[in-house]
Amino acid sequence: MKKKTFRASIELKADGEPGEFRATFATFNVVDKDDDLTLPGAFPVGSEVVIEPWNHDWTLPVGKGSIGADQEKAWVDGHFFLDTASGKEHYQTVKALGPLTEWSYTFWILDAASEIRDEKR
Repeated sequence: MKKKTFRASIELKADGEPGEFRATFATFNVVDKDDDLTLPGAFPVGSEVVIEPWNHDWTLPVGKGSIGADQEKAWVDGHFFLDTASGKEHYQTVKALGPLTEWSYTFWILDAASEIRDEKR
């Protein structure tokens, strides 16, 4: 399993329930910090996902959500479990961090290709 990190602000849903959010976690057709390129279609739209605790601590989930994507980016529409201490703490921390928040995801590589590039980033 591999982990990717992406810095993006959280969008708290003003018209939704407390704890609801949207967070972009990937951009497509852009070489990232790990020199990887993710293509559109990499994430199955509508898939339900677990919101893991900070730093992928696999104790108890702090929320859940579903994947959304277009041709440029992928996001999760989710909500934190505010009826749990951990879910509430994670929500308050992410809310306070705002644009400093880094979103990441874990994944299994099902299909990949390698390419050597000479360009400098």
